[in-house]
Amino acid sequence: MKKVVIVLAVMACVASVFAWERPQKKLIGFGWMMPRYMEQFKATVEEFEKNCPFDGIGFNPLIHIKRDGKDIEYNMPFNASDSKITLTKEDYAEFIGLMKSLKLKKLKYNFLTLNSAQFSTDWFDDASWAKTMQNYRTIVWVAKEIGFMGIAFDTEGYNHTGRPFSFYPQKGHTFAETEAKVRERASDWIRQIADIYPDITIFCFIWAGDFIGRFQARGHEHIVGESLSLQYAFMNGVYDAMPDTVKLIDGNEDPGYKAATSSQMDTCVSNYYFNAKRWIDAKNLPKFYRSTSLSCSLYLDSYMPENPKPYQLWKTTKNQARMLQDNVTHALEHSDEYAWIWGEKGTFFPQLYPTHRFKYWNERLPMTREAIEAGKDPYGTARKYAGENLLKNSGLNTGEAAFEDGNAPADNVGLLPYWSSWIDSKTGGKIKPVNGMVCFYGTSNACIIQYYTGAESNTRYLLTARCKLNSTCTVPLLGVNFYDAEKQGIWRLTKSAVFSEPDNDGWRTGELLFDSPDFPMAYMGLTVSTKAPRTEIPESEQCFFDDVKLYKIVYPWD
Repeated sequence: MKKVVIVLAVMACVASVFAWERPQKKLIGFGWMMPRYMEQFKATVEEFEKNCPFDGIGFNPLIHIKRDGKDIEYNMPFNASDSKITLTKEDYAEFIGLMKSLKLKKLKYNFLTLNSAQFSTDWFDDASWAKTMQNYRTIVWVAKEIGFMGIAFDTEGYNHTGRPFSFYPQKGHTFAETEAKVRERASDWIRQIADIYPDITIFCFIWAGDFIGRFQARGHEHIVGESLSLQYAFMNGVYDAMPDTVKLIDGNEDPGYKAATSSQMDTCVSNYYFNAKRWIDAKNLPKFYRSTSLSCSLYLDSYMPENPKPYQLWKTTKNQARMLQDNVTHALEHSDEYAWIWGEKGTFFPQLYPTHRFKYWNERLPMTREAIEAGKDPYGTARKYAGENLLKNSGLNTGEAAFEDGNAPADNVGLLPYWSSWIDSKTGGKIKPVNGMVCFYGTSNACIIQYYTGAESNTRYLLTARCKLNSTCTVPLLGVNFYDAEKQGIWRLTKSAVFSEPDNDGWRTGELLFDSPDFPMAYMGLTVSTKAPRTEIPESEQCFFDDVKLYKIVYPWD
């Protein structure tokens, strides 16, 4: 009996180690016009969150502190390392009290935004480093105290930061010596942060992913003159000492800002996974893969008509809101857990900036907020804006076989008006109407299909169906095939979707949201089908289908 108990305990431990659940995707908002003044944090939750389409935002609180009898407005990202101010917990007492009383409901995944301003350009200055770490320990403590996910860390070399990640030979050390010191400091940085907040999430706008464009064709010896030449050492110093409890997000900033389509975002992601690892020491790669997640970026101003160079995605389309909607969807799909939007000349908090020259984003581009929210929930939004059902006999009822016109092929449809059926002769099985449904008996490769002749080019559709499964190996699928003007199937464009988990009555829901191609079509073929890994399965393996419907989706911004 003891052996059995021991074995079961070991199995339970193994199961807990390998248990993994896909994280819920979140969209985080960063930028210039976020809440930062104390009086803004006193707004009611309803007003604070009303116009905000995000799951969390980056906060940069401006606090007032007392030093030598003076009242000083302190802005951590703008107080460079030569500032003599060392922060204390008491400095943030009012801010902490306000945030705890605010009780945010919608914005649950928030970060305190920082940059490299606290780092000295002289990495060998011990006194300066001590102040840097005291300030970081304070702000990280604040993030933990108010229940934020952690900090957002921007290494970009702005004028007000002094560009500490650039190499300055006039400091009296070689590049190799400076790299070694930076790596040492980075390890101390992450150790002290984890000491305060062990399970912190650090959101890095620029990390290994952003090195792709600048350095991918060159070796390490050529980065001395780059503006972030010391970040290579800093990253590896972080991974040298970072505990596994810490999560690090690679924001992949610049590549994402330039991506206008899903295929371009595909390229960003493939480049990231191919190239980012080049900048991580081989001994740190396991930790890099364990602890670092990819986040795709969007630059909101680039979608705004008349936005100046270089960010002018708005020029590539006549419907900027639709492009924004789709790219939010793509960014979330491509990200491991978090996607993010950076915005500058606009705000989602107009009530907080009533007199500012930067107005509500919806004034720059109508329905900006709604488009972002639609991008976050593409299927929910599609259901909201779905038109009339376009398919005939969606209930799969029996009757005399019929077709809308002579252009759609008719094979062995039998008793289902407007529907054709197909069964792979090599695998066998049966398809029969049963009680107002259609049942697939013992089919490992079969479908019913309706050819919709009213298909419009470059249009969004939603295909839905229900199914009930009495099978141990059959997989039910929804699908669409496109046929060009010559009635030739364009099989490379075929799309499909699986069904949901069963509800309490055993019914599963299938949804396929898709865009038709931009060429003229004779028709679309809408299918429900079954697949199975075996070629022959018994008739007791059954799949019932019902309520197959097709909707055209027209958004308000179309």
